[in-house]
Amino acid sequence: MEKSDLETAFAYIRNHTEVEDVVVSGGDPLNLADSRLEWILHELNQIPHVRICRLGTRNPVTLPFRITDELCKIIERYNDDNLSIFCHTQFNHPKECTKESKDAILRLLKAGVSVGNQAVLLKGINDDEEIMLTLHKKLLEMRVRAYYLYDPELIPGSRGFRTPLARGIEIVEYMRGKIGGMGIPHFVNDLPGGGGKITIGANWYLGYYPKTRQHAFRSAVTKKIHFSFEPVGSDKESYYPIVSEADWEKYQAE
Repeated sequence: MEKSDLETAFAYIRNHTEVEDVVVSGGDPLNLADSRLEWILHELNQIPHVRICRLGTRNPVTLPFRITDELCKIIERYNDDNLSIFCHTQFNHPKECTKESKDAILRLLKAGVSVGNQAVLLKGINDDEEIMLTLHKKLLEMRVRAYYLYDPELIPGSRGFRTPLARGIEIVEYMRGKIGGMGIPHFVNDLPGGGGKITIGANWYLGYYPKTRQHAFRSAVTKKIHFSFEPVGSDKESYYPIVSEADWEKYQAE
């Protein structure tokens, strides 16, 4: 992007005080020269209503040597009380979690940057429960928190990588109970036509039944139905008795 285009963008942001969170993505912003990136961060840091800056980059995966001490000093300089800087990267497979990548992540963390991962579900590459679980375990070891698991966008050439939509739901459901919550991504679909991102997930909450004042849930650990129950006006804590499938079917029939 030309400097004049960026200046136009900064002018728009200055004139729209509702803009508090700015994503610097691309392309890949870390492919820019240090001087250009510093200028971008400086401009954002000087806009009072911009409080959050998110850098979207795959450099920690594909070019970890780009995360130099000099680059981190620039980021740290503008990661202050005025602006909080985050980094969203994209590891898609456990084999990408190399020592070099971990070292790059650690340099960003030392600069005060929180790092999250946005994986993409890819047929024949990572559309497997154990692969995805292993990936996110390795990411946690690298101090990277899970953020999104993307259903691939509808772009030319992506057909061979697309999976059934239910596959992502199944994978995230499988991960529940096998890794801490900070290692479980939100499965999202970026709706075409500017519809925005929507989260798609397993239906753990089955409904509320006024007759017995009970909420019904499905457990990721036991795979059984759980009920919470608290009589109106009672000071007792809710409890979660486990019922059998037969009891659940009987309850539905009532």
